[in-house]
Amino acid sequence: MATTTKGNGKAIVVARTPATLAKGPALPGQAAVRQDLIDAAVREINRAYVTKGLETATWVGEYVLKTFFDGKVENFRRLGRKHASFRELGEREDLHVSYVFLWNCVATVDQLKELPAEIANALPVTHHTLLLSVHDEKAKLALAKKAVRENLSKRELSVAVRKVRQGNGNGAHRGRPAISPTVRLFATLSRLAALARSPETADDRDIADLGPAKLGSILGEAERHLTTLRALVERLRSKIDGPRVPGGHAAV
Repeated sequence: MATTTKGNGKAIVVARTPATLAKGPALPGQAAVRQDLIDAAVREINRAYVTKGLETATWVGEYVLKTFFDGKVENFRRLGRKHASFRELGEREDLHVSYVFLWNCVATVDQLKELPAEIANALPVTHHTLLLSVHDEKAKLALAKKAVRENLSKRELSVAVRKVRQGNGNGAHRGRPAISPTVRLFATLSRLAALARSPETADDRDIADLGPAKLGSILGEAERHLTTLRALVERLRSKIDGPRVPGGHAAV
């Protein structure tokens, strides 16, 4: 709506129609697709994404190496989760990134040294993460060059990586220490424990809304999962303390 004033000083209300609104300044690419604008946007956004994402991952990886491993990837490969302070860092609830992200950042720093600089710096961090799973260095380089040359998307590179891995097997890779499934499991448990302590979970009103039948079903399933986890914890504990005997003590 808009108001205008007549000569007698009285204001009148004039309805502003869509046609009236459309009379404002034309915006670039508003009425018809401007392919040049779109092409430029893709280039600039991709460039910012590649630069900032890779810069962040490199900074984190180098910081972890410098702070906990004397700046040497060899120390990281040798110790990894055996480093008490780095292990604790990955389990901190107030850390905004995951343990896997920290690990991949360090591995990416190593991978940046494996690839030619003009190739490595042209790839976004998501592409570097995908290439970490390629164990053959020649295949890794070929995929990296292809990704840059053909401007492969994350999805397209993922498909190409999968084909290479299926064709070449899954040998050891010196650039990325393997992440144990058990380590990943307990990292997930740490996040679940944080959720269990959150104010949202502690709200009894949420529990009351579930009803006895639903609560019973949830508790039954939770108890089955806990039984499985207790068995795993005992198995892992036996690797440290030795197998248990009926009295509950470690065997000598």
